[in-house]
Amino acid sequence: MLPARIPVLLVGLLAAQLASASVEALLACRQLPPGQERADCLERESGVLERERQAATAATPAAAPRRKATGSGPANSPRAASSSAGLAVISIEYVEGRPLFTLDNGERWQAREERQLTAHPGADVVSFERSPAGTVLRFNGSFFGLHVAQVR
Repeated sequence: MLPARIPVLLVGLLAAQLASASVEALLACRQLPPGQERADCLERESGVLERERQAATAATPAAAPRRKATGSGPANSPRAASSSAGLAVISIEYVEGRPLFTLDNGERWQAREERQLTAHPGADVVSFERSPAGTVLRFNGSFFGLHVAQVR
């Protein structure tokens, strides 16, 4: 009979191989010439890497629960914290090429710059960070942030 630690080690090795493949795909995006295709590739592959990280974290007992804001106001606004856990995206519309996000807590945020995003309906999440330039939205765990403003 195998010791109990062997299956755990095999699962860990498989997870490391998957993460390595995701990192390789992300690095391959850097070989594309600067432009929209490269940005879309980096966005997509960094999102895959983040979802893998979240899945691995969720499998551990110490994983933090997902923040679900209720209502609106300063206590629930992403501006109230330097970063927030993921909020589900209900819809993404484009106004003059700039994405407008409707979140599960009822808030609406619009990007200040034009950007085309690869959406995954029902699976998209955003998080927010404060920066000297204002609020930054991270889409599906991307390394890249969008400067956004809340729409009333």
